[in-house]
Amino acid sequence: MHTKSISTVDLNAQQLSKAWLEAKVDEDASKAHRIKIEEAIVAKLGKSKEGSKTHDLDTHKVTITGVINRTLDKKVWESINDRIPEELRPVTCLRLLLEMH
Repeated sequence: MHTKSISTVDLNAQQLSKAWLEAKVDEDASKAHRIKIEEAIVAKLGKSKEGSKTHDLDTHKVTITGVINRTLDKKVWESINDRIPEELRPVTCLRLLLEMH
């Protein structure tokens, strides 16, 4: 990795461009390394499908969050929404979203 700090004051555009590319390579490598560490932490501590859990690890805390993204087909919803009691409808702001589109 090119983790050196450079002064950019006296560099020309070509040199700055090269320094930027080197920094970008370092950044991408660091990100890939961080993701591998995160995956190893999740493998050790576990992850819920949805929700978060905080683990106290002596010197610091780690919170692992599981997220499920849900989508709703507007046409299908419009065809069945009258048959579903309002208190059981899956999204509270759905009416506003449907009216906007």
